[in-house]
Amino acid sequence: MNFRDQLAAMLNDLTPEEVRPSAQIVENAVAFVSRLPDEMPHPEVGLDPDGDISLDWMSTRGVFTVSVGTICETAPYAMNLSGRSAHGVAPIEDILRELKDYLRVLTGLEAVQGG
Repeated sequence: MNFRDQLAAMLNDLTPEEVRPSAQIVENAVAFVSRLPDEMPHPEVGLDPDGDISLDWMSTRGVFTVSVGTICETAPYAMNLSGRSAHGVAPIEDILRELKDYLRVLTGLEAVQGG
């Protein structure tokens, strides 16, 4: 299932108890994923308890998670890959650079284009 379909399914399946992400958060999540090169895998989509959208790339070698909220310049993130880990709040450009490196390792691509 592609990213937009996953996102639509997640939004359609929300229960009344869950906090619905704002239109701005949805727009920010779509914009973030659209900045990844086409050959990169799309994330799994989840919902944080505060209504932010969680984008997760997972494999047996590691995980990379970005929490997308209303602020589009920075975001919380966490990653762990073969013993290398980092977490915190960082500028989107820095997160995208780290994520592309992470996904390159996972997919075995020699170079990541775009961005």
